[in-house]
Amino acid sequence: MKTIPDLCATLLLAATIYNVVAAGSPKCIAKFDNGIGAGVLRETFSKKLYCAYLGIPYAKPPVGELRFENPVPFYFYGSATFENVSYPCKQHTIAWHKLGNEDCLYLNVYTTHVRVSKRPRPLMPVLLWIHGGSFTEGSSETDIFGSEFILDEEIIVITLNYRLSSLGFFGIKDLHIAANLGLKDQTEVLRWVQRNIRRFGGNPNRVTLMGWSSGSASATYHMYARSSKGLFRRVIAMSGTMTQPWAYNFITQWCSNEFLKQMDVTSKAQLKDKPAAILVSNDGPKFHYLTFSHSCYMPSADKDYARKHPYDTVRTMRPLTDVPLMIGSTAVEHENLYDTRNFSMDQFNYPNNNVTIYERIRDYLEQLRGNRSSRIFYRKLGSYADYQFGVQYFIEKASQQFKSPIYRYRFSFDGPFGYAKNVYYKNEIHPMPGAMHGDDLGYLFTPYNYRNIVASNKVNEPLVKQSQKVLRRMVRLWTNFVKYGNPTPAGSRTTWPQYNDQNQSSQYLNIGQQLKVRREDVSNKYYYQIWKTVFNCLYYFECDFLNEMNVDE
Repeated sequence: MKTIPDLCATLLLAATIYNVVAAGSPKCIAKFDNGIGAGVLRETFSKKLYCAYLGIPYAKPPVGELRFENPVPFYFYGSATFENVSYPCKQHTIAWHKLGNEDCLYLNVYTTHVRVSKRPRPLMPVLLWIHGGSFTEGSSETDIFGSEFILDEEIIVITLNYRLSSLGFFGIKDLHIAANLGLKDQTEVLRWVQRNIRRFGGNPNRVTLMGWSSGSASATYHMYARSSKGLFRRVIAMSGTMTQPWAYNFITQWCSNEFLKQMDVTSKAQLKDKPAAILVSNDGPKFHYLTFSHSCYMPSADKDYARKHPYDTVRTMRPLTDVPLMIGSTAVEHENLYDTRNFSMDQFNYPNNNVTIYERIRDYLEQLRGNRSSRIFYRKLGSYADYQFGVQYFIEKASQQFKSPIYRYRFSFDGPFGYAKNVYYKNEIHPMPGAMHGDDLGYLFTPYNYRNIVASNKVNEPLVKQSQKVLRRMVRLWTNFVKYGNPTPAGSRTTWPQYNDQNQSSQYLNIGQQLKVRREDVSNKYYYQIWKTVFNCLYYFECDFLNEMNVDE
């Protein structure tokens, strides 16, 4: 953000701006809060003009005395040019190799509301994107989350940074450090949108909250949060919910003690004096979960976002913001990342951490595996435990509480735009077919290598054309939902049925080479039932039937 502090310069800039606009030239100007902001004029792949306002502050920098404190709203005065994306929030590691900055509470607005016209234009729906990254990494990086395809559908897109890792998701009750500061940052953005989005051509009453992975889990937390009540009208949850094992911390006291020992501090004041780079210098305390180690940095109990444990919340409560929900996952998620040689049950982020119980569960799983390949069995089970189970459990329980419609999907297309398989995890995955965790993002946002893929002679041309067709279909489904609360409104060629608890077996849309409504695969139901049995033991202490249950595939 380039500020212009001199009053004369400010007035001159404002006069120049309005003269240019009055002359009919396309220009990116927005009056919001108490100031005037200039954006950057760009065009989509289809040559539609849009304005990008990059690096708008929505809260005061959370540094110094504001570190580990609730976000303080920032009200913009004067004038500025918003042409550069801000640094990511401070983090240990990130795919595009930036460690970020503690001063990071900024957002980006992308809108096709370019020209000032005498005739008022209808206010556009708004899509607010929450990035993923295990609550420890990620950003609003435009190279990854380019919004051109969505902008072509006359929807405003907002991306944001929020505090991560120990700075955003590590409440310590004894030191009066609030939990879930990263979620509070997101709520502050929702408030900013309500206050300002009309100035960018957006409708504050048509805001959709969308996230992926931990960002998707965040979106579902907001549905139950008092502070976020009424600030959005729809939710799209992609590969994550509040009921994932990595989305809620049971063992906060152990995590707090370990963290304070690592930092060698005993007070909040000492933590505020520590360099931010040290606070995020590693992934912090971890607990083991099957083949992965999960960081302690994740949402935990508070009086707003997590008044109950998420499993109890979704079973017993209607969301405070009961709105249409589109939710789903990819075909294999992390299945091709699991190393079965390290399948561990030494420590879980669940209440029942009895070592003897773990041994019984291990024997139970081996009994069920029988003559099946250990590699295939535990990869499938691991993926279900880490991703598929949490999503399906949320859908199953939420459908009994929600009044609003739920639309379930599975993304199965395996093509060159798949971001995770072709870029992020390219050198880590076990070769196997199927869309994995994050591949669907390349068919919704503009992947940074899109132009290279389309122009490359190395890519099979029919496959590229098929990929473009899948991309267009997916963008249309998602943007229809943003506009209408229904991904296939009247007049659509495809009918996507609502999910309901009475007819669970045929309630998802498979997004592959074609769009097809399908019944749940028998094998998937089998692994879901296995892990549900294990989960009931680990969380509800219902272990008496562990060795008695006969689960048939």
